[in-house]
Amino acid sequence: MKKTKIIFILILASTQLLNANVFTDFKQTIEKDQKKEDKDPVCKMKINPKSKTTLKHEHEKVEYSFCSEICKKNFINQPHKYLKK
Repeated sequence: MKKTKIIFILILASTQLLNANVFTDFKQTIEKDQKKEDKDPVCKMKINPKSKTTLKHEHEKVEYSFCSEICKKNFINQPHKYLKK
């Protein structure tokens, strides 16, 4: 009976450690996503795609972020010029 309790406690402890590691990995992934910056495809300026002031446009089912209305208009007029082949 004592061996069973010890085994149960060890399993429980290892499960708790595993869960803590999974939570830490998940938290790090979220932090990386929050710090992620995109580049405007026209002027190459770094921008935060989650910012409320960032302009967006969808082209061929891909969303692009822009720093200004001018860059966005240039992209809309000639997207092939700014997209990698």
